[in-house]
Amino acid sequence: ELSVYSDALINDPLFAERIGATAARALQEQTTRARSLAREWFETGRLGVGVRAGDAHFALHEIIERAEAKVIADASKSLVFGEELQRTHRIVLVAGIVAALLMIFLGVLLVRRWITRPVEGLRAAAEQIARGNYAHRVAVTTSDELGQLGTEVNQMAALVAQMQADAVENARLVSTGEMVRRLAHNIRNPLSGIRGLAELTIKRLPGNDAVREDQTQIVQTVDRFNMWLRDL
Repeated sequence: ELSVYSDALINDPLFAERIGATAARALQEQTTRARSLAREWFETGRLGVGVRAGDAHFALHEIIERAEAKVIADASKSLVFGEELQRTHRIVLVAGIVAALLMIFLGVLLVRRWITRPVEGLRAAAEQIARGNYAHRVAVTTSDELGQLGTEVNQMAALVAQMQADAVENARLVSTGEMVRRLAHNIRNPLSGIRGLAELTIKRLPGNDAVREDQTQIVQTVDRFNMWLRDL
């Protein structure tokens, strides 16, 4: 079961993107090596193979710790970015409301026909943006103050549309953090089985058997991994 979860994690393109292609390859290679040594040790029972298997699993643990640190750092940045995005979004919405009120006020004061049409266009744009239609653009036909205001409204709408796209990206990063949480939860069960088997082996071996030290190292390594999972 642990092999299935580890393979799924290593082959996940989103995980590889988060930790980097080089780290993903190193994780895959070290996992393969550790798995091969562990299988050889269980089949042959040779002490030297067991020591190399332990070293390989320890190296794998260090790679996982670095990957975990990278994922947590990205998740923290995502949370900070999300908070800043919410504050900016509120400011932009308030600015849109103020702009809409200003355009209505100008529509009342500027009654001449050559002003009425641009003001109506700005008012309609403000309504569309307030309804969430950020793709709407004001038709700017003049270079005066109203034309400049229309350009600024268009820029504001483009900014809000970009912020929405960034929010989608932020949600994707948050889902990565949720994936890591579920993964850590699901790894605990097979780790408990590994630790239990190692403890049972220690109890069955004579007190001077060299394999007891290997089994003790397995128990300690699993305990360290469980501490890392709790932190994660």
